[in-house]
Amino acid sequence: MAERESLTLRVQVDGTTGIAVGDKIEISCDNPYIRILDDTPAVPRLFNEDPPLSRVHVPVEGQQANAEGFVTAKYKGKIAIAAVEVISTRAQQPHHPTGGLFKDIRYEERPDLPLRSRFDKKEGVIWINTLGPSVDLYFGRNGEGQEQPANQLFVAELVTEHACQEIARRKKDANILDIPPGVEILDAYNAHLTKLKADYAPLIHKALVHRENRRK
Repeated sequence: MAERESLTLRVQVDGTTGIAVGDKIEISCDNPYIRILDDTPAVPRLFNEDPPLSRVHVPVEGQQANAEGFVTAKYKGKIAIAAVEVISTRAQQPHHPTGGLFKDIRYEERPDLPLRSRFDKKEGVIWINTLGPSVDLYFGRNGEGQEQPANQLFVAELVTEHACQEIARRKKDANILDIPPGVEILDAYNAHLTKLKADYAPLIHKALVHRENRRK
């Protein structure tokens, strides 16, 4: 039996995002068993004035148990991605909405941190360290160079890594990771992570790398 839920997209409408009340947001999902019931919802009136925020409700319908997918919201150059999994029954796994997988990609200078990027789970932000190993070869200190084809690909790879790691971690922590008999949990985790990257890397690259910089 199909199960319906509603995702909530919070949109800032203060002029900096280029999004205004009444604008249509493009919603899609890479899994045909996760149906988007309204794929062009309009941004409604504000629910909060300072900062000016609006809530866009995205109704979805799961049509196959255990189906997994990315629900993507796009408006011009802006993008938000939520990871969705269809649970067979509410009794089996209660639904606890936690928001989108990540909300933004930002740049920072962290000479003290020998990492190329990090994921702030609380804020839902992927931070790219412009002073990190190899990143400093391509980006300016404040993220300059984002329009370059190679740099767009670089960012897409970093985002793919963080997004897939977070999905796999959530499944492991919720004890719903598929672990075949005789397989160690770490091996099952790594196998699932590899599958996630194969499934979702194309979606993330299409979202973050401009069309003219891709072969298809």
